[in-house]
Amino acid sequence: MNFPSYVPILNAKQGEFDALLNTPESTHQNIFPMFEFPVFSDEILKRKKYVDLPAPKQQFIYDISQKLINVRANTPFMFDIHNWSSDSRLENGESVLQYAFNSLSGTGRDVYTVIGYDRWEDEEYVKTLVSIRNFSDKFSIRLESFAFDDMYEDHFFEVIDDIIERLDLIPENVNVIIDLRDVTKESITEIQQKIEKSIESLENYNFKFASIAGCSLTPMINEMVPERNSTGNVLRREYVAWKAIRSAYPATNIIFGDYGIVSPKSADGIRTPHANGKIRHTIKDEYFIVRGHSRSQGNKGEQMYDLSEIVVNSHNYFGESFSWGDLRIKNCSKKLFKGNLGGWVAIDTNHHLQFVLTDVLEFERLHKEVAAAQLLGHEVVN
Repeated sequence: MNFPSYVPILNAKQGEFDALLNTPESTHQNIFPMFEFPVFSDEILKRKKYVDLPAPKQQFIYDISQKLINVRANTPFMFDIHNWSSDSRLENGESVLQYAFNSLSGTGRDVYTVIGYDRWEDEEYVKTLVSIRNFSDKFSIRLESFAFDDMYEDHFFEVIDDIIERLDLIPENVNVIIDLRDVTKESITEIQQKIEKSIESLENYNFKFASIAGCSLTPMINEMVPERNSTGNVLRREYVAWKAIRSAYPATNIIFGDYGIVSPKSADGIRTPHANGKIRHTIKDEYFIVRGHSRSQGNKGEQMYDLSEIVVNSHNYFGESFSWGDLRIKNCSKKLFKGNLGGWVAIDTNHHLQFVLTDVLEFERLHKEVAAAQLLGHEVVN
């Protein structure tokens, strides 16, 4: 696998699958996504497909795996069961992690299993990973909350050393995700400090590359845009911080990543009839948020016609040819369809992936030009 340009963390759900199914191959080749398996909730169990099955949880994991294989085709991806307890088991007693790996890797796909730093203390979890190691050497290490605190102590290095030793990993073949998760209450300076400490702590291991991940979106629309039927902008703190770090550490393979357009704190598997209509439209350094009102009130789902028109008529719209998502926004503004909540996750995610990759590639191009000019002693003019 070559170095990717963008490493997003996405939910393994239909909205994200539809976004990727409508993403150009050139974009697929430049991203290395991590997919979070959703938990098997009571809401899912009530679905007609699962309600009468003897092993609905196992079928659910298998279905998700097949969809992942379909959307990524011949391109590599990571998977994690972060939202499940680390010792989760299926109806037959098999580990959820083990079964997910078996379902994904059985077709010979380029699949990377995520190792959770915070879960390494669970011996049963470790043994499952050791079992997976007998069949694959493709792993990614995910650093989260405990890891950032441990970096100031020897314990961090003890855990990383133990992961490498027990799984017999070659660091040069392993990537690391510096997962900041929800950064809505952190300043850009605080985000940069965490990334810098991570880079410092990892530098002697010579991992293949490190990527960051963070999300500036809140799970509640009113926390971003207080007034119904209005708009607002949300600063993408993780992106601004990454650009500053990338400029400060030009020789370090630190790659950008985020959570797409869905907060990692969003409730999993819970439906609400009062969800507001909204469009989360990614732009330069920000999200342009267009908020409607409860989909159970007023013009209900038809409000999306007006919200789409606001996006199309704004200076934040790049045209219907920019992405499939942008085309769908244009068609909605023409009242050709309304869409449901999952459909708009697909639309917003598709635009987001295309925009972020385009912007990152442009930033890297300019970054290289500046570095080359400085090397030659030329003055750089922006």
